[in-house]
Amino acid sequence: MTQRLFGTDGIRGAAGKFPLDGPTVTRIGAALVLSLGQKHLEKSIVIGRDTRESSQWIEHALAVGAAAEGARVTSIGVAPTPAVAFLTSSNGFDAGVVISASHNPYGDNGIKIFSAGGIKLNEQRETVLAKIVCDDSWSTPDAGSAPVVESELLRLYFQHVRSVLPNPTGLRPMRLAVDCANGATVGVAPRLFGELGFEVITTGCEPDGRNINDGCGSTHPEHLSQLVKTRECRMGVALDGDGDRAIFVDGRGHVLDGDKVLFVCAKHLQSEN
Repeated sequence: MTQRLFGTDGIRGAAGKFPLDGPTVTRIGAALVLSLGQKHLEKSIVIGRDTRESSQWIEHALAVGAAAEGARVTSIGVAPTPAVAFLTSSNGFDAGVVISASHNPYGDNGIKIFSAGGIKLNEQRETVLAKIVCDDSWSTPDAGSAPVVESELLRLYFQHVRSVLPNPTGLRPMRLAVDCANGATVGVAPRLFGELGFEVITTGCEPDGRNINDGCGSTHPEHLSQLVKTRECRMGVALDGDGDRAIFVDGRGHVLDGDKVLFVCAKHLQSEN
């Protein structure tokens, strides 16, 4: 195994083919635990995934490898990438893993790894992990099945996001269009905006394992633009498959340039200081 594992955003490729075939994914899970060091101490890993049909078996294969090396694996099910990063740090996990290929088509998938602080692995740690995976001098122990703990920790992420957002009383009543790309935010975004008091019009919220990012989400904002205009929404937000990217649309259906969004964020931060 000499092929390059990590790209610009974790490990990514066609599901079922190297490096996302079952045996290699299991080996990545075991190698991740070995790379954490201090083998005599039990390691804990949290995993979240998107809605691709391959995400569940990839999660299982990785968990088998991690458990074989003695790790305790917790799954939070379908969850956006920021949730895994937050929960890894706030709940004391040694590592966090996201099974997703972000905005790619459903046939692709990926493995994104976070350190204990909820930060993506730097290039040095990726190199160490890749060397362990590609080292033919060791073999993955046979764990049989993965004792994965199913958890409702995602509610803690929801509570955290809700607590740090201001209460938009001055904006009510406001109709908001939300496109979840049939991806990882389907269980979070509509509920969050609803609890903030918005009237939420949803699209891209019926994942079937194959329709993630398919004509919807941040890579296809034209659908959201039309929805905003036809339903007379004040604005719209389109998310990508793993929920770490957002595109905004104004009330006229115009996609907002990223520089304008950055300006608004900067003005908000300035007003708080």
